[in-house]
Amino acid sequence: MRNPFNPTFGRIPKVYLSRKKIAGRLAEELDDFDSQYLATLVYGARGAGKTTLLSAVSRELAGRKDWIVPKVAREVYEQSPTGLKVLLKIIAGVKTGLSGYRQPQQSSADAATQMEAIAKLLKARKIKLLITIDEVVPNPELAEFTANYQILIRHGYHIGLLLAGLPANITRLQNDRVLTFLFRSPRVELTPLDPLMINETYHRVFEKAGRTLTDEAATEMVRLVGGYAYAFQLVGSLIWETGATAVTIDTVNQVRRDFRATLFSNAYLKIKQELSARNIEFLMALADQPAGPVKIATLIDALKWSKETVNVYRARLIDAQVIRPVRWGYVAFALPLFRDFLEESGRFAFY
Repeated sequence: MRNPFNPTFGRIPKVYLSRKKIAGRLAEELDDFDSQYLATLVYGARGAGKTTLLSAVSRELAGRKDWIVPKVAREVYEQSPTGLKVLLKIIAGVKTGLSGYRQPQQSSADAATQMEAIAKLLKARKIKLLITIDEVVPNPELAEFTANYQILIRHGYHIGLLLAGLPANITRLQNDRVLTFLFRSPRVELTPLDPLMINETYHRVFEKAGRTLTDEAATEMVRLVGGYAYAFQLVGSLIWETGATAVTIDTVNQVRRDFRATLFSNAYLKIKQELSARNIEFLMALADQPAGPVKIATLIDALKWSKETVNVYRARLIDAQVIRPVRWGYVAFALPLFRDFLEESGRFAFY
C-alpha cells in the first residue's frame, strides 16, 4: 500500500482529517444562491490546509452536473465554449497577477462586458460557476475582478467565489477601501485539528494497512502534531516510510529529527520571514520564558513596551495563528515546536 499521507503543500492527501466537514458544508452553501457563503474568505497559517480545502470544495462541486469549476481540470477549459475561455483567461489573469504577472492591456469595461456575457450563457444553461483564488493579496487585478463579480451577483448570476490567504492578507482585503464588498463576506478560519480525531485517524490508517500502533506511540505522534495540519501529514508520512509493521515509541523517536528539520525548513522558516521585526521581537520574548502559558504582564516587563503596544502585537499574532490565548491574561505558542525553532533560528544567521 502506498503512503496515504502527503506533506506536500497544496495537494489533497488521501488522509484528509477533519476538513471534510468544512468542505462539505461550504459546497452545500455555495450551491444555494441566497447563502451568505456564496463569496467566502478562507484563512489560516501557512500549512493549515487552505489550498487543500479549496481543492476539496472544487472537487466536490466539479462532480455535480450543474457546476463548472475551472481550476479542477485542464479538460474543462479545452471543452468549454469560447465565452467561458475568455472568463478563464480573466481568472488566470487575476491569479497570475498575484505573483506580479500582468495580462495584455484590457479595459475594465471590456472585462465586465465579457464576464456578464459569459454569466448569461451559463445561466441560460442552468450552470453554476465556482471561482477559487489562493494566496490572495490586495492588488488592482483582484479589485477589478471582485468589482465585476459583485455586479454579476446583483444581477442574479450564480457564481461562487472562494478566496484563501494568510490571516494578515485576508484582514487587509477586508479593510481595503476599494474592496468594500469583501468586508461583509464571511470568514472561515482553519482552526487546529482535534487531538482525539488525530489519534483515532492514525490508529485507523495504520491498522487498516495491517500495521499495529501502540497507544504510547500514537500519543506521542499527537503531541508532535500539536493540531497543525501540515505536521499531521508530515508525522504520518515519516512514520509510514519507516516500513515498521509494529509502530512503537522507538519508531517515533527514529523520525523525530527528520520531522523537526523538515517542519522548520518547509513551514516555519517561511512563517518567520512573513512576520515583522516587532512580531519576532514579541515571539522571542515569549520563547525566553519557561515553557507553558506566559502572563502578558511578564511580556510587558521583558519587552519594556507599553501595555497597549503589547496587546496590539498579541492580537496580531493570535490572528496569524502563531500564538493562542490560553486563559485571561496568558498566551502560549500555537504551533508545535515553534519555541524550539525560534531558539534555533537565533543561533543561525540563515534562519
